[in-house]
Amino acid sequence: MENAKSKSSSIATYIGVVFALLIAIGAYIVSPNVMVAITQRIGNATTLSPMVMRLIFTVICFFIGLTITMLVVSLVKPKDARTANENKLEEERNKMREAQRIERMKNRR
Repeated sequence: MENAKSKSSSIATYIGVVFALLIAIGAYIVSPNVMVAITQRIGNATTLSPMVMRLIFTVICFFIGLTITMLVVSLVKPKDARTANENKLEEERNKMREAQRIERMKNRR
């Protein structure tokens, strides 16, 4: 049972690294267009070289792409059955405690 869990975890890690590399490549490709669009809107008032500017915009695009990907994966990923069961058990425990508290109050009267 533990071997299957660690195997799927390592595959998920590998897939995550591949997605991060794909996002980095995409950010490198898209960054010149983003840089041109932003500098046209706000003006080119920088003393940095174009290569440094491309690197900065690549890093910014990478983090934006990574954030969006993490949000999508967290929405799509199925919930862990153990967590859902624990939440249901906790709700049942709270209901039982409340019923016991009400029963004790009735017995006191």
